[in-house]
Amino acid sequence: MEPRDTLASSYELRLVDQDLAHLRAVLATIITEQNRVLPLPYWRGRIERIASSNRLLPSQASVAASLLAEIESAPELSPRYAKAS
Repeated sequence: MEPRDTLASSYELRLVDQDLAHLRAVLATIITEQNRVLPLPYWRGRIERIASSNRLLPSQASVAASLLAEIESAPELSPRYAKAS
């Protein structure tokens, strides 16, 4: 039997599924918003933390990779207020 730390329980896998579903829903709404409450690097970090887990199922890793690709292809929006010089 493998040590406990290398096995993902069904509870952990379900939590990852819920996180990925939440991130997919959030990105679908904020990716083109001009006034994001949280910037894209925040969302990228959340997805990268999930993607770096060695406990993901292949389907979960695929979803995480597609979410990262979506963030990378997001248009850079101009800041709402210009920087003072």
